Amino acid sequence: MRAIVLARRDIREHDQMISFYTREEGKLDVLARGVKKMTSKNSAHLEPFSVIDATIERGKEIDHLTKVYPVQYFADIRKRWEKSAAAGIAVHLTNRFLHTKERDPQLFELLFSWLTYVERISTFVPLFLDGYILRFLVHLGFHPTLHECSVCGTSFEEIAKEEIRSGRKGCLSPAQGGILCFSCRMTEEVSEGDRVAGIQEISTLHLMVQGDWRGLETVAMDQEEETIVHFFVYHFFLFHTETKVADWMDLFRI
Repeated sequence: MRAIVLARRDIREHDQMISFYTREEGKLDVLARGVKKMTSKNSAHLEPFSVIDATIERGKEIDHLTKVYPVQYFADIRKRWEKSAAAGIAVHLTNRFLHTKERDPQLFELLFSWLTYVERISTFVPLFLDGYILRFLVHLGFHPTLHECSVCGTSFEEIAKEEIRSGRKGCLSPAQGGILCFSCRMTEEVSEGDRVAGIQEISTLHLMVQGDWRGLETVAMDQEEETIVHFFVYHFFLFHTETKVADWMDLFRI
C-alpha cells in the first residue's frame, strides 16, 4: 500500500504509532512494533513526509505494520532546513485535520505532488508553504472568494481596472471570505486580518487555489506583498478552521 508518513508517536518503550496517508484508504494509524530499537530496519524509512510501500496486518482493535519498502525519501528536502521545516508543517497540519479511513485519492496526490515540487526546486521561499495550506483548505471545502467582491459582487477584473485607473486598491478580508472592492473596503467594518491588497497579491492567491506550483515559482513579489499574502492565508486558516495554530511563518523569521 503506497503511503505518505504524516507522524509517529511513542506508545511503549520500543513501539510507535505511525500515521499514514494512503491513496487507497485515506489516513491510517498503524502500530509499528520494535521500531525504536537500534536494530530496527524500518525506523529510517518512517520519518515524516517519507513515501513508502507498507504491508499491514489487520487486527481486531489495531492494525500492525509488518513490512516497509522505501519509495521516496526526499533527500534534498531533508538536507535543507527551510524545505524540511515547511514539509514538516505541511504533514503536521494535514494529519491534524483529517479523520481516519476517509479515502480521498486527490488529497494524496495533492500532498505528494507538492512534496515532489519542493524536492525539485532550487530556491525555496515560505510562500510555497502558504500555497499548499490554502490549496489544502480549498480541498476541504473552504474556498476563498477571489473572482469577485465578497460583499457586492464586483468582478475581480473591475477591481483590477479601478486599481490601474486610479491606484485605489481593494483588500483581502479573511472574515468576509475573500476580496473586497475599494468601495466596500471603505464602507464595511474592518475585521481582524483585513489588509489592503492589489492585483499582484490576489493573482498569487489564484495560483495557490489552483495548486499551480510552477506558476507560483515564477511570481515576483516584494517582501510587503508576500507578507500580505501570508497574512491572508494564515488568518483565513484560523477563521475557517476555528483552530488556534501558531504562525508557521515564525519559523522562517530567524
